[in-house]
Order: sequence, then structure tokens, then C-alpha cells
Amino acid sequence: MAMNFEQARLNMVENQVRTWDVLDGRVLDIISRVHREDFVAPAHRQLAFADLCLPLGHGEVMMKPVVEGRILQAVLPTAAERVLEIGE
Repeated sequence: MAMNFEQARLNMVENQVRTWDVLDGRVLDIISRVHREDFVAPAHRQLAFADLCLPLGHGEVMMKPVVEGRILQAVLPTAAERVLEIGE
């Protein structure tokens, strides 16, 4: 059975990110629109919304969604600014 990525993304935002006091609407909006599953190996796509770091290759990992949300909320980039995350 195919995974419903939209539902998994919504669950991630509501049950993980928001519960870590990430409440800025802009942050929640962008996290709910980014397709995390597109940035990991096919073998890890179904884990893209789990509360864990995922390998990206070359010794790098994708941060947990809650950590990413907290960082974005702390930095609060403006609409004109772009964020470049360089591995962890």
C-alpha cells in the first residue's frame, strides 16, 4: 500500500513540530509545504516524517523535523531571505 505523504506531512507538523512549541505560522506553513521525502534516498522516503535524523550520504544527515522547526523559528528569516542548510 502506498504511503499518503500529504497525511504524513500534516501529522508530522501537528503531532511533532507544533508540540515542540514551534508555533510561528510561517514556519509551520513552510514545513508543511516542503516535501522532505524528495531529499532522502528512496529506501528512507517513508521515514522522512519520523522524529529522527536520516542519512543523506557523504556522512551528512537530515535534521529531525522538530529541530529544523525550532531553528527556523529562532532565526525568523524574512520573506525576501533564503535559508541554506549545510548538513549536520
